[in-house]
Amino acid sequence: MQVPARQFHNPHTGERINLLAIAEETGGELTRMEIRVRPGPADWVGPDHFHPLQEERFEVVSGTPVFRIEGGERTAKAGDVITVPIGVSHIFRNGGGEELVMISEYRPGLKSVETFFATFFGLAADGKLGNRGRPRLLQSVLTLWEVRDYFIVTRPPPIAQRLLFPPLAALARLRGYRARYPEYGGGAGA
Repeated sequence: MQVPARQFHNPHTGERINLLAIAEETGGELTRMEIRVRPGPADWVGPDHFHPLQEERFEVVSGTPVFRIEGGERTAKAGDVITVPIGVSHIFRNGGGEELVMISEYRPGLKSVETFFATFFGLAADGKLGNRGRPRLLQSVLTLWEVRDYFIVTRPPPIAQRLLFPPLAALARLRGYRARYPEYGGGAGA
């Protein structure tokens, strides 16, 4: 049995993820992680997205996160708990001058959470990003299609993704891209 990777770093966004509990360990009840985001430019850590099967709960340990939930922005502080229901679009950024530290829980836990972070953060750590700091289009589409039970971006609209992503994912595979890479962990052999 392959030991799952536990720590992931994205040098582009300044995020560090430490998996504290994974789906396999919790019987699928939850995935729990520590998120750290360096201070600096206040960019959103990724695209607006939603989780089609999971509620996400953020507990702010230190720092000042700014959340965008369903288009509205909200600042939080240490001790605050922000819960994002299933299907609600959201994203966050470090809105302060110190490192942001949060504990995030997804309920239920899904193996695709590990795949997502291992693949996207692994590519970022290896410098395999396009000019906007994201993996190239075909790589992104392939991985996003693979983890669609966990993570759906809001643009392009989900209906367009259901139509366009399958043929683009097939093209990505033909060009040698993979949704998961063994060298990055996160269930690459699954």
